[in-house]
Amino acid sequence: MLVQRGAGAIIYNNVPGDLNGTLGDPAAGRIPTGGVTAAAGTALAARAGTATRLELRATQENRTSYNVVAETQTGRHDNVVMAGAHLDSVTEGPGINDAGIQQLIPVHGATTYEFSAYYKSADFEGAGGPQIVLRDAYTGAPLFASDPLNDADFWKEAHSKVTTPDSTTLLVLAIERFPAGSPIRGKLWLGDFELSPENSHDDSHDNSAKQSKDNP
Repeated sequence: MLVQRGAGAIIYNNVPGDLNGTLGDPAAGRIPTGGVTAAAGTALAARAGTATRLELRATQENRTSYNVVAETQTGRHDNVVMAGAHLDSVTEGPGINDAGIQQLIPVHGATTYEFSAYYKSADFEGAGGPQIVLRDAYTGAPLFASDPLNDADFWKEAHSKVTTPDSTTLLVLAIERFPAGSPIRGKLWLGDFELSPENSHDDSHDNSAKQSKDNP
C-alpha cells in the first residue's frame, strides 16, 4: 500500500561524508530507500512540506575482491604467526564472538606450558570484554581464558600455565568476547604472544608461538 502511494525513505548521514550502510536483506525491503550525505539530507529536511524532485542512481553488480597474504623476509620460516584483520558489527546487532584473529599452535599432549601475552585497550563500551582464549583445535574445549582485556591504558601482561590433555596435539589461539551475546566496541592492541614448555628456554626445541609487541 505504501509503495502504491509513492512512499519512499531517505536516510542521511549524521556526520560529514557519504552514507555507506545497509538495511539488511534487499528482498525484505518494502519501500524504496536511499542514503545521502549529511549536507544533502540537511538541505532536503529544510524543504519539508514542499514538492521536491530527487533522483537517486544505484548500481548492483558482482565484483571480484582479493585477499593479501604476506610473510616477512626475516624471522623463522618454520615458526610463523598468522595475523588476520578485525571484523566489525553494529552495536545493535548480534555481532560476532571473535575478532577474526586465530593462530594454530602444535603442542605435545600431557605437557605443561607457560603462556604469556601483552595487551593494551581503550574506549571500550558494553558489558564484558574481549579475552584471549586457548582451545583444543579439534574438540573446541577451552584450556585457558584470560581476564577481560578492558581498562588497560598501558601494556599489561596476561600469564598462565596451561596443561594439555593426553590427546591434544593442536591448539587454536583466538580473541573472543564474553559474554558471547554482549555488544562491545573499543580499541585493543596485542603483542608478545609466547607459549613455551614449562622450564624451557631453548627456542630451537619447543613449539612456542611469538609475536612482537611493536607490531600489535
